[in-house]
Parts: sequence; structure tokens; C-alpha cells
Amino acid sequence: MENRKRLYMLIGLIALLSLMVVLPVMASEVQSLRGIKEFAVFIDRLPPAIEKEGFNKNTIQIDVELKLRLAGIKVITLEERLTVPGHPYLYVNVCPIKHNSSGYAYSIHVEFRQNVILIRNYMETSATTWDDLNLGFTPKSAYDAFRTIRGNIKDRIDEFINDYLSVNPK
Repeated sequence: MENRKRLYMLIGLIALLSLMVVLPVMASEVQSLRGIKEFAVFIDRLPPAIEKEGFNKNTIQIDVELKLRLAGIKVITLEERLTVPGHPYLYVNVCPIKHNSSGYAYSIHVEFRQNVILIRNYMETSATTWDDLNLGFTPKSAYDAFRTIRGNIKDRIDEFINDYLSVNPK
């Protein structure tokens, strides 16, 4: 009974946080994408325990790169990005957490990172200039949860593509 109460509290907290973070992307974030012709994709590693459940980083990498390419966006390797001004890349972090047999709570964080110059001292540094965060819960088996989370990752990438193409029309 106590575990069930904790689960409901976790679901409520995730729902509340989801409402707080689902805000429109600021215009300056979208404008920071203007003029970017190509970039790399970096998928952060998944926790080993989650990979044992069947979640796969390579599948996420393929999904993200395919969506970008189908939208006409040039995807380069992480090594190639070092030759591009600003060293731009799209960073994707997926963090599913198994809750007993009840399902999975998860976060999906997508960021566009590039080098910027600080005004105060003209120092170059890497910064996130666009981001999107999604929190959720899926009361499903590992296989179905991974499919649901993959679908939500694709939705986050669609948001990025829409913003990118709004300032870089084809």
C-alpha cells in the first residue's frame, strides 16, 4: 500500500513538473539556430540496468538522425563537427527509471549546443542555445515503454525541426 502511495505521488509530481516545463521556446532560442547548416547528434549513454531491460542507445541515435535527414537537415559526425564554426551538436538525454513492476518514469531532454562568445570577457565557451524537456510515466512493460519513450523522443525532435526550419527554410 505504501509503495502504491509513493507511485501516485511520483506520478503527480511528474505531471506537475510537466506542466511547469511545457513552455513555449523563447524567440532567442529559435534565432540561435539561424545559419546553422550542419551539426552532429550525440545521444547520452543509458544506465546499464535500463539497457538490460531492452532500451537501446543506437536505436535512439538512428531514430533522431533519420528524422533530421528526412527533414532535409545535414547530420555530420561528432568528429566532423569540430571543423564547423561553433562545433554545433544536438544532445539527447533519455533517463527512464523503472518503478517496480508498475512501469517507467522518464525524462527526455533535447538540447542544441554550440560555442558562443561571452560579452563580458570575449571568452569562447560551449552553451545550450535551444532546449526541450519532457517528463512522463508509462505503466507498461519494458518493450512497450521503450516504444512509448521512442515516440516521445521523436515528438521532441519534431519540435526542434520545426524551430530549426522556421529560421533555416529549405
